[in-house]
Amino acid sequence: MKLSDYLTEKTVEAQSSISGSSRILERLVDLVEAPKAFMDSATLLAEIKQREKLGSTGIGEGVAIPHVHLKDVHEMRVAMLTTKSPVEFGAVDEKPCGIFIMVVAPDDDRDAYLNLLSAVSGLMRREHVRKALSSAASSGDILKVLREAERA
Repeated sequence: MKLSDYLTEKTVEAQSSISGSSRILERLVDLVEAPKAFMDSATLLAEIKQREKLGSTGIGEGVAIPHVHLKDVHEMRVAMLTTKSPVEFGAVDEKPCGIFIMVVAPDDDRDAYLNLLSAVSGLMRREHVRKALSSAASSGDILKVLREAERA
């Protein structure tokens, strides 16, 4: 399972100047719905924020993977955002985050959901991948970095 298979230039944003964890989540919801709205944005945002209350999805080393699985979702949806300046996100290592990957999955396909989360966390463990993503200037550059990393 590859992260890049779920992303397009419309669902990726590079070098965003957005700050604040709530604004980051709002923008990720906008991006995940960019190709076509698949549910009410306010509902999705509320579900994502509720998930964050259970524990931050900031996995460390500047990466956060807000994620949720919902019964009203019928296909995996993913969005990605990098920021110009890291944002406090309550990560496990207490470091601010600059790479955000939102995963919204169907409730009835938890295997695919968990496999994608595993693939994403595996990619993000690689320092050179994180550095390349953080310095990527465009959504196309981010996709290129991901595709190269997934081939390695």
